[in-house]
Amino acid sequence: MMVSVIVPVYNISGYLERCLQSILSQTYVDLEIILVDDGSEDSSGQICDQYAEIDNRIRVIHKKNGGLVSARKAGVSAASGDYVVWVDGDDWIEPDWIGGLVKVQENSGADLVAANLYFDIGEDSRIIHNGFDPGIYETREILHGLLYSGVFYEYGINPHMVTKIWKRERLSEIQGQVDERIMAGEDAAVTYPYILGTDSIFVTDLCGYHYVQHPGAMTKTVTKDEDFREKLLLMYLENCFRHFGVESLFRNQLRQYGKYLAILRQIEIFDCGNKDTFLQPFGGIAKDSRVVIYGAGGVGQSVYRYLQTLDGMSVVGWADRNYKLYREFGFSVDSPEFLMSMEGLFDFVIIANINRNTALNITGYLVRMGIDRGKICWFSEKFLTE
Repeated sequence: MMVSVIVPVYNISGYLERCLQSILSQTYVDLEIILVDDGSEDSSGQICDQYAEIDNRIRVIHKKNGGLVSARKAGVSAASGDYVVWVDGDDWIEPDWIGGLVKVQENSGADLVAANLYFDIGEDSRIIHNGFDPGIYETREILHGLLYSGVFYEYGINPHMVTKIWKRERLSEIQGQVDERIMAGEDAAVTYPYILGTDSIFVTDLCGYHYVQHPGAMTKTVTKDEDFREKLLLMYLENCFRHFGVESLFRNQLRQYGKYLAILRQIEIFDCGNKDTFLQPFGGIAKDSRVVIYGAGGVGQSVYRYLQTLDGMSVVGWADRNYKLYREFGFSVDSPEFLMSMEGLFDFVIIANINRNTALNITGYLVRMGIDRGKICWFSEKFLTE
């Protein structure tokens, strides 16, 4: 069967050739490859054209910059394959990735196949799994934990569009309805409405997609309209759930998802009205405290940005296991071991990681290092469960 591989492209010239080479190296060859240049200002557009001359399966769409949703719409509209696979232009895929997805889809007959991905940062690579065990499910069987598994914050089915093989006609319908103003959670705005209109989904342990963290991906920029962006996405999903008659089933899932988005983008909203304690999700940190942040990913950057705006709160250290890579990107991050030389110089260590098991492992590591457990803060149980 024909598979349309759609690659949205915007100012990623330093990574694009590796991405395209990985697609051209696929063992599954019945592909059409659609590159959507969304108004790139670097040489990305020229690279797309050069590769179109190399392989006649490649088509290039050059369009005015309109954002990721707009680029995806253009790609789907141009696609003619039976199925669609997405690859972001700064990532890469292993040679058997698309063939593996096709095989799983053909064997299962499911309306959607959901796989895993590798999260690559520096020399580290970890697998991001779905929350459901491998196997085929009737859609109604997984609705209770589709968006939120019940553990903060873990999805039932991850929203990533790049880890799935999609039926093109169904995808075209769903993608075409997405509000182009959505600029946060673009994947979620497609994945969950798509699933709600299907009968079955196959969860597989297949993994061959590398989601690469680089300066542009690692730096979590925020804008003045973050609150609008978040509300726009949540309202869009709420309307979709209402359309499918499952609004009540998703009410708590959507609320928890909203908390997760706020942690990443605008953590300050949880402190509204508080003047003596801050960072309420972490149990409330007293004013004038000296804080070390452990973790420089999305949560760590969110906490760091916020604390920098507060009078009377001091960030006296920032640590991450991948500190060398973050330093290359301009972050003032140190090795976790530096905490051993800071005894008496900080009041709290904030574990800025969304995953409970990871936070527990970090806590154990810090305690073994000699840090008082009472100084180590992760999300409070009240925040996690309320």
